Amino acid sequence: MTLLLRKSTVLLTCLMAIAPLFIAPGYAKPDDYSFEVGALSPSGSIVTMRLKNNAKGQLVPDAYVDCAADVGPQDVTTMTEAMIAQPGLNKGEYVLVLEPGMQLFDVDLVAQVPGETEPVTGKIHLKNQGGQ
Repeated sequence: MTLLLRKSTVLLTCLMAIAPLFIAPGYAKPDDYSFEVGALSPSGSIVTMRLKNNAKGQLVPDAYVDCAADVGPQDVTTMTEAMIAQPGLNKGEYVLVLEPGMQLFDVDLVAQVPGETEPVTGKIHLKNQGGQ
């Protein structure tokens, strides 16, 4: 009985040790996800964006979206501001809110998507300098 218990313990230990070799990690390909602009306020200081899983054709809820936004007043970029997008009213939507008088120009995005081992990255261009 003891010998059988030892053999099963050794077998289980071996299986646990080699299991990661056979399980492929889930990495997001660059084309698997995309960021889209949902709405931009008239003042340019609030933007709603969506994170979409292109393969499934669905919006991605519950992601943690970190941003580096090029911002500035009067149609000129003056600084890059670190921001975290807040969940929007609808699932898969995220909102960035700037202080009044500031406008968003370009936003670099990094999202931690549930179920993905690597972050999803993207960039959104909202406005050119000089109001163009």
